[in-house]
Amino acid sequence: MSEKTGRYVQGRWVEGSAPAPADLEELVDEAARSVRKAIDDVAEAARRALAGRR
Repeated sequence: MSEKTGRYVQGRWVEGSAPAPADLEELVDEAARSVRKAIDDVAEAARRALAGRR
């Protein structure tokens, strides 16, 4: 069985080599924004849950 080279881009498999450095930087920035938003969402949910206990 041979493996195809590629990567996922916005949920779709794209065959080919790794993205160019500029594309890679954009992907890292997008991932960092997503992680920050997820952390903010969890913190807000925790604040609301704790506020409801009082």
